[in-house]
Amino acid sequence: AELTRSYSQFQSILATMSEGVLLIETEGEILYCNPTAGNLLFREPSEVNGKQLWEIMRTPGLEAAIELASSRPGEEVRKEFELQRSGSIVEMSAVQSDISSGAGMVIVLHDVTELRRLSRMRREFVSNVSHELKTPLTAIQAYAETLLDGGGLEDAENNRLFVERIQEQSDRLQQMIQDMLRLSKIESQADAFQLQPTSLTKIVESCVETHSAIAKAREITLKFHCNEKNSIDIVADREGLQTVFDNLINNALNYTQGHGIVEVRCWHENRKVFIEVKDNGIGISQRHHERIFERFYRVDQARSREMGGTGLGLSIVKHYVNVFGGEIAIESEVGRGTTFCVSFPLVEQSL
Repeated sequence: AELTRSYSQFQSILATMSEGVLLIETEGEILYCNPTAGNLLFREPSEVNGKQLWEIMRTPGLEAAIELASSRPGEEVRKEFELQRSGSIVEMSAVQSDISSGAGMVIVLHDVTELRRLSRMRREFVSNVSHELKTPLTAIQAYAETLLDGGGLEDAENNRLFVERIQEQSDRLQQMIQDMLRLSKIESQADAFQLQPTSLTKIVESCVETHSAIAKAREITLKFHCNEKNSIDIVADREGLQTVFDNLINNALNYTQGHGIVEVRCWHENRKVFIEVKDNGIGISQRHHERIFERFYRVDQARSREMGGTGLGLSIVKHYVNVFGGEIAIESEVGRGTTFCVSFPLVEQSL
């Protein structure tokens, strides 16, 4: 009874581990495989047991790592590799141990794909921040040096222009830093928001009205339509919602030529509310769709900077939508325009 209880506990622990566990003997035969290891290898544990390791995992350098572990009893050997079938990055640790049939080895597999992706994103973020900050700082430094050392202060024709350029680049720096702080707050303190029933339709309508003057000045038709006369409420933070639709409408106006049309539509179905921001502007190629919400990712870098964009707007939008329990999708085609569709769950009392 004691042995049966111990065996059951042993099986339960290994079966619920998030790491894959393989037990192999000296000749390479697999004696045990837990469910997680089976999932990583796209095999059922029953299919793996009794087979040679090389039949299951053919990865360059794997055999060398196992041989190294075999030559160092009790010492852990680590190796990281990519599974060709799934593209997952797996960290393996192997330790030689004594089992009933002689010397064997315990191999633990840990899926580190997400960790490596986050690590790559951090590196790219630091690199992008450095690059984005360097550009306006270089411009400010150049204009300031010209004013101080190049006689620009006495140049009545250009000294005001130089100061205006310095102010312009300073404003860009300030906007970028504010966006980074906002993004940091969203990512680290989701519970800091005042989430409460909020009238989505009123906020969207207010954002449209705010951008009406800009649309008129650029000769762009900005329309708003909602199929519900009553207020549609969702649980969200008012300021965050305003940021979401300010960014989406502003982007639509920036990438739509004169005499173009930007439409904002709102409707509800299946206990969800949908808001669509659609333009007939320059559009976005399909290859950019997956990365469009990444920080500092720009489809057209020159135009984005010309419009005063920081490259963080859509990333902030995506994070706010997630915090409020919603979803956002993009449909776009070059030359045909872009449509962003945001959906949120309705408040139970709404409608």
